[in-house]
Amino acid sequence: MKNLLRVILGGLLGLAIVLLLTLILPTPQGPDSGDTPRSGFFAEDASEQFSPAQLENQFLFADLDAQQSAVAEGRLLGEVDSDYAQFFARLAGDQQRETAIRQALIQAHRELTDFRLAQSMGGIGDRQRRYEPASNYVLSRLESLLNDSEIAALDTVMRRNAWEKFKPSFGAQVTRFARESDLRFAEGEIDHLVAIHFDSSYLLLNPHALGESSQLERLSLQREALILTQRELAASLATTQRASADVFIDAQLIELDTLAALLE
Repeated sequence: MKNLLRVILGGLLGLAIVLLLTLILPTPQGPDSGDTPRSGFFAEDASEQFSPAQLENQFLFADLDAQQSAVAEGRLLGEVDSDYAQFFARLAGDQQRETAIRQALIQAHRELTDFRLAQSMGGIGDRQRRYEPASNYVLSRLESLLNDSEIAALDTVMRRNAWEKFKPSFGAQVTRFARESDLRFAEGEIDHLVAIHFDSSYLLLNPHALGESSQLERLSLQREALILTQRELAASLATTQRASADVFIDAQLIELDTLAALLE
């Protein structure tokens, strides 16, 4: 029985790593993508429950574990090299220093992915608890290797990378809602909403943050980000100019409250 459980868990781990990398490094969402509700950087219902049938499937395909892990690792390395190419190019020092910084950056992302995986499945263990909580885990893991200007440059690049992933995903969500609700946004209004909500989400839901929290706590932060966005819009736009955005945000708040009620 122990061997069987070990094989099952091995299969789950390979698939889960790939799934979680999709959360941490998401593929831009198109207008016709799935119906999973999203607010900010992460899926609202990220918790994964595996049925006996799913566990059996993982056992049947457990021999793919190494391949899945290799795909996940390859994607991580590719994303780091692509996303941080501009940062690597401006590093001062020799090749050995650049290699050490790159390896530290990759390891920080591995650990953050590991934590997100355990958190989304409700299984944070001793290994994950050894990671030091931080509002920006990746940056905190590299601070000792960088000077002040490099820390600022890395922070800027990380924010830009987050924006490039957030913009198409959240923009598609707003566009889909508008289409399904027959809601009309003025020209440029969706882009303005997305930009404001990115600032709110990055402040409260930084995708590089690490800290143990419950689903209810994460939903509460998503709700807070939406309310902050609504306040910022109210401060910068007349009521008629933000009417469609208010309808969208109100609908998102109702959806979050419904999800939270199911978890209580």
